[in-house]
Amino acid sequence: MDLDLPFGGKVIIFGRDFRQTILVIQQAPKGVLIESSLPNSPLWSKLHKLRLTKNMRAMFNLGFSEFLLRVGEGRELVNLHGDVTLLTNMGIPYHDKEKSLNWLIQSVFSDLELYSQDPYSMRNKCILTAKNTSIDEVNDIMIRRFPGNLQTYISSNKTIDKRHQGNYEDLLNSQNRKGPPPHKLLLKKNCPIILMRNLYTIEGLCNGRKADL
Repeated sequence: MDLDLPFGGKVIIFGRDFRQTILVIQQAPKGVLIESSLPNSPLWSKLHKLRLTKNMRAMFNLGFSEFLLRVGEGRELVNLHGDVTLLTNMGIPYHDKEKSLNWLIQSVFSDLELYSQDPYSMRNKCILTAKNTSIDEVNDIMIRRFPGNLQTYISSNKTIDKRHQGNYEDLLNSQNRKGPPPHKLLLKKNCPIILMRNLYTIEGLCNGRKADL
């Protein structure tokens, strides 16, 4: 093995769509962001480039796929501020938080009653949010709309030494850390879930696995 080669000569695969969002560096000007991108790395000239030409995720929505290409290549019209104006069918009009959030959920998951009859009809749909607190709110609304009886499950929350730890139970129960499931789970029969943390690997399940209850 020639150790003078990058990464010791081992095969390393980088994947990126350079039309999309570049690196996020706090308070960095545009020039710094561009200089920090992979094409400006000294390794760039030593890489073998392979280009993917088909958008497999948007292959059934050619209009949206073409829109993404136009934006990425700078061919889409912009306003006086340099911003791209989205088509009306790409956004949810904002009136107030509760009403607009309900419109968003209704537009993505129009009929949750159908899920138990045809689970695959909704497997390719999801709502993404910038913060975990927002998705917790969406999940809470959707599980209450899902047909069936609501069941509440809480995590094991017993203190070891109640003399010194008992006063902290309520505080700890209110904390939802990134990664583990929340302290309180609201579930219904046949509802879709994602396995966030698996502590029983003998069953062959892994983190991120989708399942139905």
